Amino acid sequence: MFYTVRLSKEFIVYTYEGSTPGVCLGNIGGPGEGGQGDVIMSFLGTVVTNIFGLGHNWKLKSVNNPGIAPDSLAFGADITIAVQ
Repeated sequence: MFYTVRLSKEFIVYTYEGSTPGVCLGNIGGPGEGGQGDVIMSFLGTVVTNIFGLGHNWKLKSVNNPGIAPDSLAFGADITIAVQ
């Protein structure tokens, strides 16, 4: 599974890419089962640390417009995270 995340903070856009062998788009799973949701949440935690530094708590606030991109097989969504 490959993924790209673009986050913005005060007019700066950060782009991070990653991949996880053995996890595919069909591996949804539930929280804590190692599926794509867990992989993305872990990846977001790494991204937040890279942008804001260690010691910041964060939460997934919302997921909007989820779906498959019309011009590819990629899944896309607009997410909002809150960082303390």
